[in-house]
Amino acid sequence: MDKKILWYKFENIAKDFLESKNYKILDTNFTIRGWEIDIIAQKEGIVSFIEVKWTSFHNTDFQDYITKWKQKALQKTAQTWIYRNDNDFIKEYRFDLILIEKWKIIDFIEGFLD
Repeated sequence: MDKKILWYKFENIAKDFLESKNYKILDTNFTIRGWEIDIIAQKEGIVSFIEVKWTSFHNTDFQDYITKWKQKALQKTAQTWIYRNDNDFIKEYRFDLILIEKWKIIDFIEGFLD
């Protein structure tokens, strides 16, 4: 299966999960200068910038999935998204991580970055 098609399937699993938890999807695959945020969603006034990762081993230490460089890239990309959108409605935001293994979500880590 094409890697891009496979990745969209993982993102759809994540979006379905978020919607089942009453998140509103605001944006997907927001890209700037080669950096990307997979899903941007909102729940109860909090905007979540969500990274989706596929894993073949169960480990909930997010640093095994997201390097320091990637963390900084996520923060800069989120700042750009906030700047480009109606940032008056964004009172609070955080960075979340969804881990997928064997076509199912194995962990949802809320607020993994400060």
